[in-house]
Amino acid sequence: MKKKTILIGALTGALLSGCKSEYIVGKDIRIDDLTEFYYTYSNINYNAFYQRYRFFVEEGKHMFFHETRERKNDYGPATEKDTTLTGTFELTDEEWNAFFDFLKDGTVKKRTEDTGSGDSGPWMYLYWKNDKSEIQEFAFASYGLQQSFKSFCEDLAQRDYVPSVEIDAEGWYVYPAVTASEEWDSYSEEEKLRACRIKQDVLDTLSDDALVRAVAEYPMLEELYEYDDPEYVMEFFPDDCSAYYEILKRNDPAHILLEGIKKLPSYGERDRFVRDSLGLIILFDERLDRGFTREELTGIADMTSSAMIADEEEASDLEYDFIREVTFKDKTKAAAVWFADGRP
Repeated sequence: MKKKTILIGALTGALLSGCKSEYIVGKDIRIDDLTEFYYTYSNINYNAFYQRYRFFVEEGKHMFFHETRERKNDYGPATEKDTTLTGTFELTDEEWNAFFDFLKDGTVKKRTEDTGSGDSGPWMYLYWKNDKSEIQEFAFASYGLQQSFKSFCEDLAQRDYVPSVEIDAEGWYVYPAVTASEEWDSYSEEEKLRACRIKQDVLDTLSDDALVRAVAEYPMLEELYEYDDPEYVMEFFPDDCSAYYEILKRNDPAHILLEGIKKLPSYGERDRFVRDSLGLIILFDERLDRGFTREELTGIADMTSSAMIADEEEASDLEYDFIREVTFKDKTKAAAVWFADGRP
């Protein structure tokens, strides 16, 4: 009787373990279990587009497929005849491992076919050994990982994309010529971001000063002013601006910015806008806290036409538009004050 009870208990445990409603990548699903992964998003409204990334195993090789469909100045859905870029190629072991690292700690559950009316995605499906043809709906461990994965896919797809990416003779990055053309205004935001993205192998060759210059000349720098709260903008700006994201990855990004700004050329009528924008980035990105002395940060604020560093008591008497507590290298604190229409 005792043996039967033990056997029944073991069988019950096995059945329960086989009826999990959710599986974790990296724990329940190993890298060798993966057979295919889809990441798809689209827009059926004006300037419709469709984007799909697919990772898969074929004859023992790790492969990547991408497809972009665009319907400029028209409504969707974008169909196969709207395809503007597509490609398939083999990934290195390093790239396949990087792909899996993005998926780690993500979850897979039973697939649902209802994607929601008018939803733009992304729709994410992971096919793996023992998925029972239904446990395939994937979710990343965090939104940040999802956005980084998307950037990773965009970088891979650029192998088949032929924008005019160039580093000039002096080592400065030159954005594609289209960003300065009349055609630029007809681009969707997604197209603009793709055109401005700098591939990692190019970023790796750029000096610290060249990266700061690439931020100053970023064709979508105006997006810093699209929202009322600069701190909110700084949450996603590094994901959009490859050069700034690379600066944050390097050792002592505050010093890189400080020195790079000193070496920027004059941008003529745009000079005030560029320097105000760089000041806004530095003053409102909390990742740079403790990177500057009070004198250095005050110098950056003075470089702009719209900012100042003030003590809390002094700041309380000002009619500012934005304010944030900043921390200096010596851990003392003050306020970064921003006036949208320039310093009073």
